[in-house]
Amino acid sequence: MSKQEFTPRYYDLTFDNIKDFNKWLGDTTKMKIHFVDQHQDLLKIWTDEFGEILHCNLQASIWNGMFVNLKKLKVGQYIQFRNLENTGWDEMDFLVDNIIDLK
Repeated sequence: MSKQEFTPRYYDLTFDNIKDFNKWLGDTTKMKIHFVDQHQDLLKIWTDEFGEILHCNLQASIWNGMFVNLKKLKVGQYIQFRNLENTGWDEMDFLVDNIIDLK
């Protein structure tokens, strides 16, 4: 993927109510990723088919719109996020516990 392809498509979306949000999330989500609880706040993220984070269980304003490295995504491995400079991947201290493929 080029740098341009890592531009968030959904970050600025707003919804009138939780029902509309939940429908959009269900329609757009490709996978749910769960992390091993190592006393961190972030435990679950929802991504689209390109790895863009659509939602998370906590601190959505920080994580939504970031990208997960799908090529390196494996249970038992630490997750990689696209760095803020958009030049590469940074491994984070979130150990993948489960990946649920919804599509």
